[in-house]
Amino acid sequence: MKKHFYTTILIVLPLFMWAQDNSEKTPEKYQYLAVHVGAGFPVGDFGSNTLSNEEAGFAKTGVNVGVQYGYKLGKNLGLGAGAFYNFFNAAKTVSVPDNGGSISVSLDHWQYFGVTVGPVVTLDLDDQVSLDLRAMAGVASANAPG
Repeated sequence: MKKHFYTTILIVLPLFMWAQDNSEKTPEKYQYLAVHVGAGFPVGDFGSNTLSNEEAGFAKTGVNVGVQYGYKLGKNLGLGAGAFYNFFNAAKTVSVPDNGGSISVSLDHWQYFGVTVGPVVTLDLDDQVSLDLRAMAGVASANAPG
């Protein structure tokens, strides 16, 4: 009888033990700041420098700068804000398709900047990966070549 009792205790007792339980949780991050800087490459009509193209933008490679801030109000909801600045030089020579040559022109630059704010919904895809969905509204100012 003793053998059965000790065997039962040895089988049942470990079920009530949690020696490796880690109840400590990592602290939740409530705010973040992201900065990005990079080159901007004009494509399509925006980068075209053909005089016969009425939608040509004559833009050359430029620079993009942005700052994004997020503050989490709860697990999946928060507020976000952002600021951005983009600058593109304009081409100084324009190609003329009729005679195959080009002419020199004096153009200003493309530039736009602004600030935005709005709600943010955060979806956790993995332990270390999350996705932010933003509905942002704000003000911006733009300069087109003259």
